[in-house]
Amino acid sequence: MSTRLPDIRVGDILEVAEGYYCFGLGRLILEVIELGRRERHTDGLWLHLRGVELQHPDGVRLRQRRVIVRLDAVTVRPGPLSRRAAHPAGRRADQQQPADRRQPAPFDGTTSPRRAHLPRRPDWTCAGCGEEWPCPAQQARFLSRYQHNRLALLSHLGRYAALAAADLPDLSPEELRTRFLDWPGGSPTG
Repeated sequence: MSTRLPDIRVGDILEVAEGYYCFGLGRLILEVIELGRRERHTDGLWLHLRGVELQHPDGVRLRQRRVIVRLDAVTVRPGPLSRRAAHPAGRRADQQQPADRRQPAPFDGTTSPRRAHLPRRPDWTCAGCGEEWPCPAQQARFLSRYQHNRLALLSHLGRYAALAAADLPDLSPEELRTRFLDWPGGSPTG
């Protein structure tokens, strides 16, 4: 039985788990800006592409990246610049994504409470509890998620600190470091 490979176009947003792209840590969310060649490897068909990495969960654009992704492990959705129909009804039946591969609905304040503790910009307060972000609930989630890779956690928090520095110019570097990087404690490796 063959697996139908996704139709990827410039402007689409791809989501791929850590083990199915080269190279990086964690899940990758990428807005495609250039498609490259396909390569067959022992584990499947891979695609070279260039795109803009998007930060999860808020979609902030981080940087351009060149990656290679395994096609049968990619989730594709239309991006704001995609020429594909943004509404699923605009797709042909053979282009519909299976229910387990669809993107979750954006947070609207009534869905899963675990999504509620997101940063509200530009003041960097928590959308769920109103405290300074990252709030204690989000800190606990980060510590749980990155419990075996403290260096990845600090890297992730460093990206948030850089964004917050632009939004909160009155905060000193020491205050930013304390708020975003000091609370995990321990050594970066563990």
